[in-house]
Amino acid sequence: MSSESLSTEHAEWFRWSAELDPALYVFARYRIVTAQPVDVVTLAMAREQSACTTSLPIGDLELRAHTARVVSIDDLGPSNVRALPRYRLTTSVYADVATANEATAFEVVIAYPTANLKPTASCLLNHCYGEIARLGFLDAAKLIELKLPETFEAAFPGPHFGAEGFRKRLGVYGRPFFCRSTRPAVGLDTNQLLQVIEPVLRGGFDAIKDDELSEDLVPSTINERYQRVAALRDRLVAETGERKLLFANLIAEDQFEVIAECARRHGFDGVLVAPGLNGFGAIRRASELGFIVLAHNAGVDGMVRPLHVGISEAVWTQLCRLSGADLIMMPGEFGGGTEPRAANAAEAAVLAECCGPMRGVPAAVPVLAGGKRPERLPLYRGIIGSDDYFLIIATAVDDHPEGIEVGARAFRLAC
Repeated sequence: MSSESLSTEHAEWFRWSAELDPALYVFARYRIVTAQPVDVVTLAMAREQSACTTSLPIGDLELRAHTARVVSIDDLGPSNVRALPRYRLTTSVYADVATANEATAFEVVIAYPTANLKPTASCLLNHCYGEIARLGFLDAAKLIELKLPETFEAAFPGPHFGAEGFRKRLGVYGRPFFCRSTRPAVGLDTNQLLQVIEPVLRGGFDAIKDDELSEDLVPSTINERYQRVAALRDRLVAETGERKLLFANLIAEDQFEVIAECARRHGFDGVLVAPGLNGFGAIRRASELGFIVLAHNAGVDGMVRPLHVGISEAVWTQLCRLSGADLIMMPGEFGGGTEPRAANAAEAAVLAECCGPMRGVPAAVPVLAGGKRPERLPLYRGIIGSDDYFLIIATAVDDHPEGIEVGARAFRLAC
């Protein structure tokens, strides 16, 4: 629970100064809207996300190595955004925000000492955003960017596989990777599922993944399904001479270990987790088990899509990659047009966090899904800047007038 303190006590402990070493801090950039004096508000943000209290009846406290520091404030002008409902706490230091009418937007940078941080995404997000959005004197608060010092960034696990790792594993070069999700996500028995998987793989797809909604309620059915899916995959590998990947759904927190062990036993290559639902730690747990990890965006859109609250898509992607995701779902609008083009600014920021240079952390592979079609491969390549991306496709394959296998092969022929 936050204290909502607007105290200016020991204000110098929460402001950046020239003698501080930038290599010992994570720099977080926010866009905020407030009707209160911004210098007091930003000090309150820094205070809330670090020491919070600076005076206790136990003698002097030496907290300066552990306090967050306000680095810069840029005035963006008047704003009528009210994305967060105002409120106040009954504390003597809390400003009366209920009657304030005029508000201003600002871009703010706050530095967080790595002395307070562990190299985990949850810790990083907790310190840099945890209670920011619940501060009643903010009308909007979005975390836009995180800049990590080299030594701290390098302490994260990062992906085990990059695009080159995927190419070596599959023997696939000069084209993107194609995957079908097991849709319908619910209601299919194993026989029906195999009738869909076989023509898709025979048509040239590289992978089959569980849908994020696919859950077996009885452990024995997981074993039967994975055993038969793996046997089909192995038969088609022998027939086609092409390597094929299988991904299991690990979003079900109550059966994480059971499903992971079953997938491992039957030779599944990867898993999907949803850090928006079962936390960034699930990425690390799955990666430590030796799986290729696909970070699914189920449950995260409510945090990343609002314009004025939450965290940016780029920050979410960065946290997934730092945690060890090998494949990361891109925002839904990626590749939604019809004409070849380069990535726009927002897409470029997400791609940079997914597969751009990151000190000490290998690149991840971007995943595109949602209405993707073979004739649009040049569009996707233009956005990504290469063929190093992973397409998840269902509708364009299923709806092909000549059947599923021909629909799958259409993607291979379009390369």
